[in-house]
Order: sequence, then C-alpha cells, then structure tokens
Amino acid sequence: MLSHFFPFVEVCSTNDSAKLMLQCINEGAADYILKPLRKDVLKTMFLNLHRYQVDGCDTHAVSDSSSGSQTVHDPMNDNLDMSPDLLWNGLQQHRLREIFIKDSRFTHMFMTYYTPRSVHLAVSKIASGREEILKAMLSSGDFSPFELDVNDLIECVCLIFEQVLALPELSSYKITKENLYELILDIYKSYHDTNPYHNFSHAVDVLQTTYYYLCQIGVLEPLYPSASRARSRPACVSQLPVRDIIRPCDIFALLMASIGHDVGHPGVNNMFLINIGTPLALLYNDRSVLESFHTMAFFHILKKHGVDQILGGPRSTAYTDFRKCIVNVILATDMGLHNDYVAKFRDQADRLKQDGPIDLSDEKACDQERMLLFSAIIKCADIGNVSRPFKHGLRWAEVLVDEFSSQGDLERELGLPVMPINDRGKLSQEEVQIGFIKHVALPLFEVVNSIIPGFSFTVDSIKENLQQWEQRKSQPVMENARTSMQTIHTSMVDEAKSCHAQAAEVINSMESRRSSSAAIAMTSQYGIQSFHIQDDPVLKPKSSARSLTDMFSKHKREVDWQTTESPSPLCACCL
Repeated sequence: MLSHFFPFVEVCSTNDSAKLMLQCINEGAADYILKPLRKDVLKTMFLNLHRYQVDGCDTHAVSDSSSGSQTVHDPMNDNLDMSPDLLWNGLQQHRLREIFIKDSRFTHMFMTYYTPRSVHLAVSKIASGREEILKAMLSSGDFSPFELDVNDLIECVCLIFEQVLALPELSSYKITKENLYELILDIYKSYHDTNPYHNFSHAVDVLQTTYYYLCQIGVLEPLYPSASRARSRPACVSQLPVRDIIRPCDIFALLMASIGHDVGHPGVNNMFLINIGTPLALLYNDRSVLESFHTMAFFHILKKHGVDQILGGPRSTAYTDFRKCIVNVILATDMGLHNDYVAKFRDQADRLKQDGPIDLSDEKACDQERMLLFSAIIKCADIGNVSRPFKHGLRWAEVLVDEFSSQGDLERELGLPVMPINDRGKLSQEEVQIGFIKHVALPLFEVVNSIIPGFSFTVDSIKENLQQWEQRKSQPVMENARTSMQTIHTSMVDEAKSCHAQAAEVINSMESRRSSSAAIAMTSQYGIQSFHIQDDPVLKPKSSARSLTDMFSKHKREVDWQTTESPSPLCACCL
C-alpha cells in the first residue's frame, strides 16, 4: 500500500477512470488530480494534504490555555480517551501518557499491516427455516463449513453465542444481537479468505467442534433438541468433574478463543516467519509468533467493540479471567509445543489417578485444572477434522496440503530449506495423514479421553479414519499387484498357445510318418490319437494349471476360460 512507504501521496494522472481513482484513494493516496493542472487547483492542493495529516495517525501538539503547556493528542485514540477506565486518563502531564499512546498506535499499525483491509459485505437475513437447518448442523458431528456460504457461516457463529449469552449466569453481559453481529463481522474480515486452510471457514469449524465437544460431555445442551449424544463410557473417579469446574463465563471465553484463535493468519507457519526475520518474529522473540499475534489482534477487535467494558472494565475480575482464559487457550494451539502440552495432559491424568477427585473448594487447583482442560479441548478442536467423518477429513486434508505446498514453493523460491511435508509431491496425502494421526493426533486424543468423560467417541472415529487412510495408501500397491497378475496371466496364455502349436506340429509330423498298422496300434495303445487341441467352449481348465490360474486371477479374472475367444491352454489328455 502506498501509505506504508510514503506518508502523503497525491496522484496526478490523465486517466479519468473512476475505478482507478478509488483504487488509489483506497491504497492510501491523499488525493487524485487530473492533468493538465489548473492554477486554481494548484493553490488548494495543500488543503487536502493538511486534512490528511490532521485525520491521519500523526501525533500533533495542542496548546493548553490554562497552563501554557502542550499536550500530545492523537485523533486515532479519541475514542479510547473517552473511556473512564483507561489508566492514562489521569496522566495528562505524565511522561507515560505518550508511551501508552505510542503503544496503541503500534498495535494499530500491526493490525493494519497483517489483517485484511476491511471490505463492505452485503449480508442477507437468514430465513427461519434455514436457521433450523443450521442449528441441526451445529448440533451434529457431521458439520462441514464447505457446504455453507459466508452468510451461513456468520449466522452459525451468532447462533452459538446467542445460546451461550442467554444463560442466566451471563445476564450481566449486555451484548445486543446487533453488537454481536458487528463483532462477528469484524472477526470474519480479519481472516484471509485467500488462505486455502487458515481462513474463516477453519475458524468456524474449530468453533463448532468446541461447541460439539461441550455438548457431548454434557456442559451445554445442543441447539437442535433431537440431537443425540455419542455413546461413551461413563465417567470414573480418575476423570475431571467437568460440569463442576466449567462455569458459563468459561464457556463464553473458550468459544470466543475458538473463533478468534487464527485471526490474521498469513498462511505460513512460525518457522517461515522466523527464517525470513519478519517484524512479528522479532517482536515476539521467535516464540509462538503467530499465536501471540492472533491473541493481540483478537483482543484489539474485542476492545474495539467494547467487550472489555461489557465485562466490567479491564481491571474487573470477570474481564481478567476472560482474558487469561483466551490468552492461555490460543497460545496452546502452537503446534511447535504440541508434545509439551501432551506431556502436561499426561501429568494431569496421572495426578487425577493418584490424588483422586480435585477439591472443588480449592479455587487455585480448580483454575489450574480448568486451564489445562481448555487447552486440551482447543487443541483437539484445532485438529478435530481427523475425528470428523472421513469424507470431511479428506476435504480438509486436501486444502491443508495445498497450503503447505504453497509455503514450500515460496521457501524454494527464497532459497530457504523446505520441509518434506511442504515439498510439493514429496509425500503423498495418505502418508502425511497417517503420520499425523499416528504421531500427533491419536496420542493427544487418547490422553484427553482419559481426562474428560464422554470423549471416547473421538478416539473411535480417529481409529476408523486411520484405517481408511491406510487402505487408500495400499490401493496403489493393489493396482500394481493387479497389473502384475495380468502380465503373468497373459504370459501363461501365450506360453499355452505356443505349446498348442508345438503339439499340433508334433501330431501332424507323427501322423505323416504312420506307415504301418503296428505303428498305429502303438499309437492307439498310448493314446496318442487323442492328443489334439480342444476347441470345445464348455471345457474348463484342469490339473495344476487350474490352481495357478485361480491364484493369479484371485482378485479379478481377466480371462474367461469358458469362452472361445482364447483357446484352452490344456490338451484333452493329462500328461
């Protein structure tokens, strides 16, 4: 964008295209002027530049008539200065005020740079019949965002949060339907829809998966009344009492983290950002770079819509707990720390077995177990497509491979090392999924299953999908084996034909040499007269050659010995 490189730009051109003019303004130009320039236009050009400076993000000094001093004013933060709970409202003359304002501008700059430019989206109202269909989809493990358009996806998010905000315990959260809709729309705009995988559809999928898990373990009731829960083994004493330690405010925070966990994702992973030394990697010291950025960007959006004030202000207990939950949950999605988190979950499972049920009166212990539980749920939901019905998991695998391969192409172009998983064509889709399920997904879901009651259905689904991936991987081998059998089969037929020809030639030779009755008698005695090619179409193969035929055509018989198209490879006699 022009404004990223030049503070003020005025475009001067002979092109009078309205589309070009708007494009230049949208890209950051202060004005668009047509050539040839007139003198009266030249005299007023500076006014637009001045207005652009005043309305832009430059800090300028404003005189204080009472004291004669100057205070720093930033128009971009006017809406923040009106909030009574902001710390720096009482710091008009303090040096920290300018630091806080610069920090706000810094955050805004990163949001502007890494998140998509806001676009107008015409969203139509969902019909009541369609709403019921969406509720049924959200209450099912068969949910797939690929079948939905943007309107449906946004409506799905609103339906889930409307249900949660309707809980009696959250009656103090005064979020109207219009405010909720505007918030979700802003979240949608913050995702890059050009990403094959990490886009708004993925965010909605993770949100629905989290919601579905909460319904299955009995924390929430499904939106669709007739939705059934998966059969799972009953809870035992060595598992968490999820209904006792998960509060409604925690549900709200966990679902918010689910929809915002990948805000602004650029479509490449942490290692890529670190290897090329991006500002984000430098800012977050190469540690959970994207996850830290997602958290910061998401809270920027929440703050813009006043969620912090709705929860009682930044210093309230409700907002502090809300922020703590979201920060911990989003940071847990860093796949670079996957094994560390799985180890934490194993420790939690062992602790529950040894110490028994947790003391619900111990708030610190409950909070510790709750944070680990939410980290486990979001991690399972983030890769939850492996527990979906296979047809959906296959679709997600395809777009994920597409995004990985795109990063690999970029790495190769930049001369960076390319991981095998990113190297286009290096590994098959089946190999990637089998390795991921065996070494990443299944160990996670199995240990979480030992902690959360009613979670075993996920492990069963993953194992079924693993079998399907292994079958798909073996299919090429079967195809090669079938080709080999066909080749061997053809070779046997050719050899049989050759034997037939040789036998016929021998018989003809023998018959031509018959000169005496003794010879004929001898021939009759040893059955040579019956040594001839059989053309009877009903004759079936005999002897050991039949078993070979069955063996090589076990999967599919390519040659039917009962037809006249191919002669029987056997003679009437058995030698």
